[in-house]
Amino acid sequence: EVGMDEYSFDPADAVAAAGDTVTAVNDGQTVHNLTVLDGDEELGATEDVDPGQSGELQVDFDPGEYEMICTIPGHADLGMDGTFTVE
Repeated sequence: EVGMDEYSFDPADAVAAAGDTVTAVNDGQTVHNLTVLDGDEELGATEDVDPGQSGELQVDFDPGEYEMICTIPGHADLGMDGTFTVE
């Protein structure tokens, strides 16, 4: 489980196994998402999640270390980024 709020992920360095489903819980007051990137390529993402709701990310990509961001405009720039490691 990964928490999302203004403007961070908890934990900022998430770890999951290939095949897992990660739940992203929006503990904030605005819409957020959890998107995993490999460079400019989007590997997976939750839907945009309303406050108090949660979304799921299916980890169906190769083991490695990836960038985790919220793609709502401005959120990553405000610090909503981290590392997503697939074991």
